[in-house]
Amino acid sequence: MNIYCCECQQTVNANNVSGASLFPQSKNKKVLAANFWVCPTCNGHVGCKKGSKNPKGVIQSKAIKKALQDTHRVIDAMTEIGFKYGNCTGQITKRLGHQYRSTDISSVQDAEIALVAVVMYLNESGEKNLEKVTEIINRKRQKVSALRKADPTITIWCTCCNKMMPSVLREANLVTPKSKPDSMLWVCTGCLNYISCHQHSGGLIKPMGFIANPELRAARKHIHAKLDAIWKLGFMTRNDIYVSLSRSIGREYHTAEIKTVPEARNIYRLLNAMTDSMTANQQQKIQEEIEKASKS
Repeated sequence: MNIYCCECQQTVNANNVSGASLFPQSKNKKVLAANFWVCPTCNGHVGCKKGSKNPKGVIQSKAIKKALQDTHRVIDAMTEIGFKYGNCTGQITKRLGHQYRSTDISSVQDAEIALVAVVMYLNESGEKNLEKVTEIINRKRQKVSALRKADPTITIWCTCCNKMMPSVLREANLVTPKSKPDSMLWVCTGCLNYISCHQHSGGLIKPMGFIANPELRAARKHIHAKLDAIWKLGFMTRNDIYVSLSRSIGREYHTAEIKTVPEARNIYRLLNAMTDSMTANQQQKIQEEIEKASKS
């Protein structure tokens, strides 16, 4: 069966195997009697839905499973002191930006955001609830390091540090004075550069892309000014622009995932190639739209 493998980052032809052959040392009768879909490359696995051979979701990596395990340890402890399970997962949906279903989480970042969302919900409910949940988790001899962190933290690729870096959630007005009200940023703990969250309202905390320094942020903004002018004036659809850019660079295009200034220059050249075939009048209108946007 074709299933997406998060470790391999591609759809694989998974093999269906018994729990007894996958976990020969296990003493859990349910595990031994169950069936699993296994990635032939990395040996990652996912269980089957009850009474069916269909997979429960994607084949998740160990890092994803660890973050989700911590998330549900916190949720289980919260339900023990009176929180509703649906309210906890609802907070994840609110802050992740799409419907939360643990078996469908396909990136470490989304798994980390799920944990952050639940811990934020717990913290917002008061210090006493945090103490009770921590006590329950400690009593079960479990560890959830996110409960002890002063700031919500996830790992994000930082283009300045050139690696995945722990990044903390901050109110944007504490970092940059020109930010929109109620907007949030993820700030790299190494270089203190940042990336915005997808939306400035509604509780979303998902980062837009990779952390960048001022020069790269300016280059991305320059790209978006031209890109937005083209589709807002109706000369191309937004989707057509993104499809064309994706085809040219060989992967799905996202402005906030541009990693270097030379890469940004290449994207701008591709946009110029799109507008070169337009009339002089259209090109003039695009330039006027760009100038108008720069003044707003």
